[in-house]
Amino acid sequence: MRQLIYISTTQGDHADGELEAILSSARSRNRADGISGLLLFNGLRFLQVLEGSATAIERTYRRIAEDRRHRSIVVLGDRTIESPEFGDWSMAFERSDNSAEFAALAEQIETALIAATPTTTALFRNFAKAA
Repeated sequence: MRQLIYISTTQGDHADGELEAILSSARSRNRADGISGLLLFNGLRFLQVLEGSATAIERTYRRIAEDRRHRSIVVLGDRTIESPEFGDWSMAFERSDNSAEFAALAEQIETALIAATPTTTALFRNFAKAA
């Protein structure tokens, strides 16, 4: 199983409805491809972890890299894992500018991070603090 973590900067402003449509489409594709993971958005940057088969992750990342709504994409981690560190989430998502919902998700993330490496844990904790 492959795990890929990247960060990107959004290209322009995205209305909530547009983000929800993107997320809905991504969740459907990810379920069909057997990909799980987590997506955080702070109004400017996306931090995402994708977990699944190497082929599915490569196809998904290529699609993201070609999406004009992203710029400055940087891969922070790309490794083989034994089992998903983020369980079977089809694509958990939260905007960090909604503090109550983000705080609730932060608790779930902390639970999920129990199985994560120290590097993965630090990436997500630091992203949440920087928001």
